[in-house]
Amino acid sequence: EAILEYGVDENANLDMNPESIHHWAANRISDEYALLRLLDSEEAKAHLYGDIHIHMLRYFDLRPFCQEFDPRMILENGLPPVDSWPHCSKSGPAGSLRVAVIHLAKWLGIIQGEFSGGLGYDYITTFLAPYTRGVSEREIEQSMQCLIFETNQIFAARGGQVPFTSISCTPTVPDGLCDILAIGAHGKIIGKYGDYKEECLKLFDALTDAYIKGDHHGKLFAFPKHEVKIKKEWIKEFEPSYLKVIKEVVEMGTPYFLNMCPDWMSDEIHSQCCRKFLSGNEIISKSILDPEQRKNANIWENYVTVGSLQSVSLNLPRYAYMAHNEDDYFTILDEKMELTARILRKKWNIIEKRLKTGHLPLCSGTIK
Repeated sequence: EAILEYGVDENANLDMNPESIHHWAANRISDEYALLRLLDSEEAKAHLYGDIHIHMLRYFDLRPFCQEFDPRMILENGLPPVDSWPHCSKSGPAGSLRVAVIHLAKWLGIIQGEFSGGLGYDYITTFLAPYTRGVSEREIEQSMQCLIFETNQIFAARGGQVPFTSISCTPTVPDGLCDILAIGAHGKIIGKYGDYKEECLKLFDALTDAYIKGDHHGKLFAFPKHEVKIKKEWIKEFEPSYLKVIKEVVEMGTPYFLNMCPDWMSDEIHSQCCRKFLSGNEIISKSILDPEQRKNANIWENYVTVGSLQSVSLNLPRYAYMAHNEDDYFTILDEKMELTARILRKKWNIIEKRLKTGHLPLCSGTIK
């Protein structure tokens, strides 16, 4: 009754509404099912006692956790990008920058039902650059505002909240993407992405300007998270653009920096849902295939996509409290890591089964 009267405050993104209250009640059943039927007693107790924390336990049996998408999935194939989902009208590939960003925003709303965590796009300034050539500065500015507003005004996430989303930006086309065929208006190939470095910078600056300006009341945009990739040579070459990002930091505090400056750091970093993936050039290399070769394949293959099936946190302070000495601490840590690995393998097997049985129609969809 208290929940009905006062609503749910599980996170800062939830407001009181019928959906959030119903969502809270349904979660109690899903949590109990996972603890009693999916996890063994040792795994369940570890979560309940706080030794570990299984994030989004309520979706353990049905949904992967988070995903960062390659925008070309939508730019190349329209919305939705799969042909095996009959419950939605099909739009062809966008013919303009404005329609392209609307499609990208809508996809983050459509796909919410198959993930339990954050969703976003990688290299968005690169992949939208071909749509920007010949477009006025005003239209570029308004299109970037449109992308941010459309994403913020979709109350389609769990419990009627705004989706937890992100976009990663670079001021220029990364070396690994320069020679890749560029997708432009109506899904047609128009050169290579390396031909659109100037347009990439325009988008980078326009996004920063939009985040600095905020909404109609000057309030910051919490989503999509503004992820900015930085390299030593980029800071020198695009100093005015990065100084503008610093202004955004000072006034709004919204940017997230993906730091590729250290010599040991990979040339390729992907991030989603507050997690970082270092991959050398392993993932980006898959994107060099000719678009024709991607047809009739699983939608996730051969695109720059990264994500995680499940997130489990280890309670390190608790292990220190439980341990009698340093050796004992590392023994406990090893045991909990083994337990966590077992849980993650279990989640892998569950999602693999769900993909085969059609429980995740978009994730298992094909492009024809």
